[in-house]
Amino acid sequence: MMAAAAVLVVMLALGAAALVLLSGGKKEEPRNGSAAGNTVPALKGMTLEEARALLEAQGLEYQVKEETDLLVEKGKVIRTSPDEGQPLAGGVKLTVLVSAGPPENARIVALPDLYGMGRDEAVAALQAAGFNIAPLAEANNDEVPGGCVCSQDPPPGASYPEGTTVTLVISLGPSGPQWVTCTTCGGSGRVTCPTCGGSGRVTTTTTCPSCGGSGVSGTGLPCPTCGGSGRVTTTTTCSRCGGSGKITCPTCGGKGKVAR
Repeated sequence: MMAAAAVLVVMLALGAAALVLLSGGKKEEPRNGSAAGNTVPALKGMTLEEARALLEAQGLEYQVKEETDLLVEKGKVIRTSPDEGQPLAGGVKLTVLVSAGPPENARIVALPDLYGMGRDEAVAALQAAGFNIAPLAEANNDEVPGGCVCSQDPPPGASYPEGTTVTLVISLGPSGPQWVTCTTCGGSGRVTCPTCGGSGRVTTTTTCPSCGGSGVSGTGLPCPTCGGSGRVTTTTTCSRCGGSGKITCPTCGGKGKVAR
């Protein structure tokens, strides 16, 4: 009995070895969607025929499903599952989702041109027309004032099914410094000269050089130069403003505007 069992084991081992030799000593690789190293190709926006040709050229297994879509043209690929660029694990079949077009009862609405329109006004216009609105985005724009629409997607000038989602970008204004009128000079870049008070002239009072401040002349009479006051008053052009009565605004440096 033991001898017979030993013979059987030897025969089975020889049979397994022969099978390996016949197959070239290699394991059979999985085919199509289960092939190792395959990734999902970029199919979005292709027609179904284009997508089929690419997938079949790469030897990938796939299935096609349709779903209604408000924006993607009927017969074109919306997306894939798994997503583009993802690896196809062994045994995974690629699903290609193709647009069946908008629902049959969808109302077609003209998309208004919102460029330059204020944020609230643009949102109200879209809602009134029956469009959905994506979360608002913001970006600097050198041409469109802050708070106004500087971009929209889809673009205006065409009609879309009611319920289509529209993305708006709201301007933050220029990307550089934002300038405002200088409140110190009111935008003129000049302010009243503090030395002369805007008159352009400066009056000074000094001790009379004739009487030395006594107010009395050598004869005992009132000093004719100061009239007996002992002080002499003189008026000259203001050296700070040159007689204009204005100086450069110290806040804006003469620009008339300051960065916010």
